[in-house]
Amino acid sequence: MSARPPAPTGPYVIATVLTSLDGRTDDPMRFAGPYFDADAQDEAAHVLDGCAGVLFGRRTYEAFAGAWPGASGAFADRINALPKYVVAARLDRTRWSNSHLLSGDAAGAVAALKQRSAGGLAIYGLGRLTRTLLGHGLVDRVRFNVHPVLAGGPPAEGDDRPEAFALQSARTRASGVVVLDYAVRSGPARPAGDRP
Repeated sequence: MSARPPAPTGPYVIATVLTSLDGRTDDPMRFAGPYFDADAQDEAAHVLDGCAGVLFGRRTYEAFAGAWPGASGAFADRINALPKYVVAARLDRTRWSNSHLLSGDAAGAVAALKQRSAGGLAIYGLGRLTRTLLGHGLVDRVRFNVHPVLAGGPPAEGDDRPEAFALQSARTRASGVVVLDYAVRSGPARPAGDRP
């Protein structure tokens, strides 16, 4: 495992985006769930270590609020303890402990929250809220978690998991382009540790 980059200092917003090889970022649990192993959970908890709160749009909040409140482990314990700030015009109340609705202009509300934050603010996904914050220069770092699957279309008949690949090598060009060389794995997607 490679070394983790240090967290930014001062108030910052860090976005974590789960994506497939073909760039799908919507419905990440369709392809990312099997890869949320102990290493991924440890890394996700590490991202939250320097954070003073978590930002959510409505759909991501509802997905997380349905999954994490009763869970335990490093990531679950950390995200459950942190304040959660929800930007959602169509949500009148929250159901997850320590959740707060932000009203008004999303960019303005997050800018004010960021300015008074004692640490970072995490956000998950590449939905409308993340794109709005990116467009207003409020996101300081984006972490793309690229999963070795093609998830672009509907699953093939009888196969509810996307096609998978095995990483052979990774190289970063001076331009910042990351070249990922994969071998095609036969059968449905599954983490490397789950190979028959």
